[in-house]
Amino acid sequence: MHIKELREKAIKRYINGESPKEIYQSLGKGKRWFFQWLKRYRLDEKDWVLSHSYKPHLSPKRIHKSMEQMIIATRKKMEKKKYAQFGASNIVWRLKQIGIPSPSIATINRIISRNHIVITCIKSMGLPSDTSKAMISFMRSISWMPLTVEAVSILNAGRTDWP
Repeated sequence: MHIKELREKAIKRYINGESPKEIYQSLGKGKRWFFQWLKRYRLDEKDWVLSHSYKPHLSPKRIHKSMEQMIIATRKKMEKKKYAQFGASNIVWRLKQIGIPSPSIATINRIISRNHIVITCIKSMGLPSDTSKAMISFMRSISWMPLTVEAVSILNAGRTDWP
């Protein structure tokens, strides 16, 4: 039985005089479930039987779309430059440089993730494809530290196959 039909059946049984306890126990539902749908039915909503979204109608603290687009554009512009650092802290720095108040680093990281523009270490740093997993893991663990080409070559000083 579809959940919508189950709700309608429960309310019809209640209208026919059956006790709420018998109804919700026989349907394998809880007291709260039954009275939630009874309340919606009594409010005479036209679509009382349908589920309501828990998502808020407004998100006042959500960043404005134009600012999000500006962050994405800044990120993509920085990616094109050779040896550029284009993490969240660098985006904040760049926005401040052009006179735009920027959101927090955490917010910028959420925007980058939400828009699927995260780039892994191997791609962004031009590392050889055979770079060890331990090296990549180490580099990710110190991701708060800006890694330049010089820093990577120091970390890999013992490797002979480094370009």
